[in-house]
Amino acid sequence: MGGFLGKYFKFSGLAEYLHYKSFGKIEKEAKKECKINKNLPRFPFNHLKKGDIFITNSYLSNCDKVYHAITMTYPGTKSSLKIIDVLCDKILEL
Repeated sequence: MGGFLGKYFKFSGLAEYLHYKSFGKIEKEAKKECKINKNLPRFPFNHLKKGDIFITNSYLSNCDKVYHAITMTYPGTKSSLKIIDVLCDKILEL
């Protein structure tokens, strides 16, 4: 998301907008959800894998939840339209 500066300055993109409007609360909750153990880094010790979905609070007035879809194994790696299509179907089933 937007990192430290993203809490105070609005950058372009959906994730950055949500980060800005929630003052970083969504990102903090998402990082916490991804950790197995608080003493281990999120990557590569992530218990969530590509194709998983988790939900956090939105901290916004016009919606209740944010659905996070894991589309890649590690940040910055490639994803595919096939996995995104599968995840969209999973989200619609929730």
